[in-house]
Amino acid sequence: MVKKSVKKLLFLSIIIFLFLSCKSHQNFVTTFATSNGWGYKIKYAGKELIIQENIPAVNKKISFKSKKEAKRTGNLVLIKLIKSPSAFPDISINELDSLKISY
Repeated sequence: MVKKSVKKLLFLSIIIFLFLSCKSHQNFVTTFATSNGWGYKIKYAGKELIIQENIPAVNKKISFKSKKEAKRTGNLVLIKLIKSPSAFPDISINELDSLKISY
């Protein structure tokens, strides 16, 4: 009887692990080169949701100076999206400064 319970618990644990690992692969940030620098794309819930070629919150149309800057900003946007999926995430100048984004 104990062996059956352990087997069921193990099976259930494996199913939960597979579900959670698949779900995390549905949300990620990728970077891409633009004509002037770098941008990012966000895939959320398995769909390409955001394609950002320019630095958000800046009044000029300029790309990120480096791949790392684009990735840092994209990761922040993704975190905000995951925390509050019903609201579109926005970035402030203060947040760009704290991420050390040059613009």
